[in-house]
Amino acid sequence: MAVQVSYPGVYIEEFGPAAPIEGVSTSTAAFLGVAEKGPRNTATLIQSWDKFQEVFGGFLSGPEAWLAQGAYGFFLNGGTTAYVVRVSDAEESAADLPDRDTGVALTAIAVAEGPAGDTVTVTVTDSSRVDDALAKVGGLPIAEVKNARKTLMVATSAPFEAGSFVTVVKGAERVTRRVASVAADSVVLTTALPSTPDFTNGLITGALVVASAAPAAITTMTSRTVLAMSDANHGLSPGDSVIAKVGTKESPGTIQGVSGATITLAGALIGTDDYTGGTLRLADLPLGARRLRVVSPATVALNQVVPPGTLLAITAGATTEYVRVASSGGDIIALDAPGLTSTYGLTDPETPPVLTSAEFDLVVFDGSAGASTTYPRLGVDSRHPTYWGTVVDSSVVRLTNPEEAAPADSRPAPGTYPLVGGVADDRAASWQKLLNSPSTYLDPLGARQDISLVVVPGATDPNLQSALVGHCESLYDRFALLDSLPAASIETVTDQFATVRSSKGFAALYYPWIQVRNPATGVAELWPPAGHIAGIYARTDQTRGVHKAPANTNIRGSLGVESLLSNAEQGPINLLGINALRIFPGQAQPVVWGARTTAGDLDRNWQYVNIRRLFVFLEQSIERGIRGSVFEPNDLQLWQRLKRTITNFLTQVWKDGALFGAKPEEAFYVRIDEVLNPPSTRSLGRLYIEVGVVPTYPAEFIVLRIGIWDGGAEVSES
Repeated sequence: MAVQVSYPGVYIEEFGPAAPIEGVSTSTAAFLGVAEKGPRNTATLIQSWDKFQEVFGGFLSGPEAWLAQGAYGFFLNGGTTAYVVRVSDAEESAADLPDRDTGVALTAIAVAEGPAGDTVTVTVTDSSRVDDALAKVGGLPIAEVKNARKTLMVATSAPFEAGSFVTVVKGAERVTRRVASVAADSVVLTTALPSTPDFTNGLITGALVVASAAPAAITTMTSRTVLAMSDANHGLSPGDSVIAKVGTKESPGTIQGVSGATITLAGALIGTDDYTGGTLRLADLPLGARRLRVVSPATVALNQVVPPGTLLAITAGATTEYVRVASSGGDIIALDAPGLTSTYGLTDPETPPVLTSAEFDLVVFDGSAGASTTYPRLGVDSRHPTYWGTVVDSSVVRLTNPEEAAPADSRPAPGTYPLVGGVADDRAASWQKLLNSPSTYLDPLGARQDISLVVVPGATDPNLQSALVGHCESLYDRFALLDSLPAASIETVTDQFATVRSSKGFAALYYPWIQVRNPATGVAELWPPAGHIAGIYARTDQTRGVHKAPANTNIRGSLGVESLLSNAEQGPINLLGINALRIFPGQAQPVVWGARTTAGDLDRNWQYVNIRRLFVFLEQSIERGIRGSVFEPNDLQLWQRLKRTITNFLTQVWKDGALFGAKPEEAFYVRIDEVLNPPSTRSLGRLYIEVGVVPTYPAEFIVLRIGIWDGGAEVSES
């Protein structure tokens, strides 16, 4: 972008080269199968065998139970990163916790799968952080109610003073009143309590109310912004919205400062009327108001009892509305938008709107263990310090929040809710579903662009293996590793290979199964090899590069193979494309002795594993590396930049030994020109780039020619 110049001088404009292409990872595997436990039917990132055991459990037995064995072999042989998909039809027990309307506030789901979760119950009760704090202010038992229900006889009146507000509690009934006077053993209210219930033996506590005041008399209007009041007990504070009135004339204003009986307004009163002899009162709280001035006991810190995210209940008469708190401090509570949904009059100091917070207590009872855990005063907003989503860390249930419109009071309704519907995992049935409908579980993996290897350990079903091959071929960014049938003869595995042959070469078949000592039992068992081989792929990629064939490498953790192969037996199946696992004399562990894909003789270009995977690496790296050039002007400058970027990347690949040639020009070429991109092509928004590379093929057959040479030095005896 050109620098915008105006004054004479030197201007600085920074520039930088195009971002280099970074090679993509080629060793992240995806494993699918059945497991002891863990997330169901979704890809979970696992980066160690210990983590696999923690999330999915250990080894299982049975014809379908090879997922753990495959993951163990992968990490043992050098794999570091895998996505694991546990296929399962299990269901956890669950219960919907209804809201105060007709919807669902929360859903409680058992952590444990199956019927065990049906023993769990969840109990919800209403609670209040504010009420708990106010109960500590007083909390005095009422010994007697006298004087037409205005005088409350108590042990001590010390926490209260005249003009403050108290809440009188008896059972579920709560009444807020102003204090007229106090004595050593009584509190006198300005307004009588209701006739029922009898508040004897109830409690008297502190209260939190919206500040209100009777209209105060204006003695003199010194100026249109300064008013002298009749006395300093007007009950008004800076920031208050007020109404000045004289006769039928009114003017709104906002108090900027208060000094005793003198009030300064932030702006001039409207009009020319003289408000001397009139009144000044708090303005009613209008719709959408987001600032509340409150009156609370001196010992209650507002920012502690009404923190951000609090669900605040405002009660005036028989009406209660719920709003969210944005911030609080001093004597001010700020509300989230859209603010109040009702109006509130503030001219009667005896009946101000009463405030409290709306939280809930959650009790989780585990019937199988006979134990319960209580989570008190939970908030419904993520800003709340005891938000349910961060505080409830139960090992018995987890809570979820349905994505639906919630009422203003979004707490779950009080009640006891048993969890129901737990279904045990039928692993054999789940395995069969994977075999019958593999695309259900493979298709979601397509969105994971970092996956480069796909394995279903022990799966030898033709339908599933064909689906694995098709999955990799359709995405062009991953490679499938296939297990041979157990106890397979050469004829059997040859027939199996015929079902997975594909000219594109996105899979490899390994034969036979390997013998492994089960770490859990110490017993030697026959395991499918694909998981171990995937680890060898990862290890080879990390130590040598993707261009190195993952062969002539020992299989860590393997003691032997199911059947020993001779050279004569391996020869025919190797030429087909079946990779043998063999033990040679003097070796303790089997080695991978083949590096061919399932392309076989259908397309010799893709018959080697490392060639196919090298091209996957090159294609994916270049594609992601030049993605930033999409929608750039399709001009010569872009062509040169792209050519330079791709050339630099391929030069490094050549230096790493992946491309054949004495110099870069012999190993690859990058072509972007007008022959490939004539005006008619460019007018369609297209840019064609042609890249040719000379890969290094594996030295699969080393032919040693040796014979008698008669051109050497003559040897004679004397």
